Amino acid sequence: MPSRTSYDKPFPCYLCNCSYLSKSSLSSHEKKKHNENRIVPHYQYFSYIPEDIKFPEGLFYFLFSNESGFSYRPSIRKYYCIFKGESGYKRIGTIFRCEV
Repeated sequence: MPSRTSYDKPFPCYLCNCSYLSKSSLSSHEKKKHNENRIVPHYQYFSYIPEDIKFPEGLFYFLFSNESGFSYRPSIRKYYCIFKGESGYKRIGTIFRCEV
């Protein structure tokens, strides 16, 4: 049986040299191998912020990318930034300059 090439696997991981046959396999790989990923491969395009978006992707990235709870999953283009407990509550307040 011939081995599969990367051309046979249409879902590449943008963080390493792996490719997968399905999006769900790629997503599973990202959860296991890149769970705390902070790299956003397309961040260089964030300088343009469309006016019709209420909370633009670039703004989210620039506000939260340096936070310890920040991660990004390229396969589903989804960001996470988790703040926990009293310290998380205070940190959010600091970021938005709001004490309440």
